[in-house]
Amino acid sequence: MNYSKFLFSLVIFFALQSTAQLDSIPQGTFGKDYNITDSQGRKQGDWMRVFEAGSVYYLGQFKNDKPVGEFRYYYESGELMTKANHIDEISTEAVSYRLDGSVVSVGTYKDQKKWGLWKLYDENGILASEENYEADRLSGVSKIYYKNGQLAKSMTYVDDVLNGQWNEYFMKGALKGEGVYVSGKQHGKVLTYQAPNIKLYEGELKNELAIGEWRHYLEDGRLKLRILYDDAGVELRRKFENGDIEEFYDSGIPKSYYEYKRGKKHGPFEEFYNIGNFVRREMISEQQGQPIEFKETLEDTQLKMEGEYRMGNLEGEIIYYDEKGMITKKEFYENGVLTEQ
Repeated sequence: MNYSKFLFSLVIFFALQSTAQLDSIPQGTFGKDYNITDSQGRKQGDWMRVFEAGSVYYLGQFKNDKPVGEFRYYYESGELMTKANHIDEISTEAVSYRLDGSVVSVGTYKDQKKWGLWKLYDENGILASEENYEADRLSGVSKIYYKNGQLAKSMTYVDDVLNGQWNEYFMKGALKGEGVYVSGKQHGKVLTYQAPNIKLYEGELKNELAIGEWRHYLEDGRLKLRILYDDAGVELRRKFENGDIEEFYDSGIPKSYYEYKRGKKHGPFEEFYNIGNFVRREMISEQQGQPIEFKETLEDTQLKMEGEYRMGNLEGEIIYYDEKGMITKKEFYENGVLTEQ
């Protein structure tokens, strides 16, 4: 028997029996031939490839130039990186690992491309997501999971592009949102929830542009706002229904504050001038050694007017201010009718 081949087989045997620690993996010389070919130049038997520094990159076997059985791939520091089990000439089942030994992914290759179901795990061994592939491209339903195992989101792909239904869920399983993608863009009805069975907003998209009437809701489920868009996504009008509504100038400075009830202004209100400055100030920490933090605050804003509405009508005292904060006028209303200036 050829002694060098015998010695090489022993090296392979003991390496495969190891737990992939650096001191138990055979060393080699980069560029050297540790492999066996037959008289026709075909790969046969045990094969090994090494990193440039000399540690093993992979160990495996070939038969008539085709990989067979289990191949093991290693990180350069010696830890097991991937186990690849060759089922037949085109199919390989692969398990990949992190440096700490935890599983990263499990799936199948065909002709060296991802096919079928692939599962990905977090560092604690908990299933994080599932993906379906055809020839290395996402195809079918992909799923993302919470750490408690509950489905968080499902998406449909066709040829690596989002195409079809998507659903999102709260941690306990209630629906959080749903919609449809067409050729990578959201198209059709969209519905999202801020809590189980309490809507956040709903509407329709056309190539990711809002069209038709969109409805936004308060935390208690009441309708907050209606916005109407044309077929080009341009806002035509909005109508406030319930709750507190704040509007802002393009500068980010508050423009107004109103309260609404059943589609009418109801409660205290304020309107502001487009005056003020955003100031970035250092936050002083009570604990020494803490990193410096900053907070941006709005200063020197100025009221334009304030007062109260009752079911759409001005009620009581209405006060007007100039840009310097001086009162310029006071008015008094009863049920929307001016009674005194």
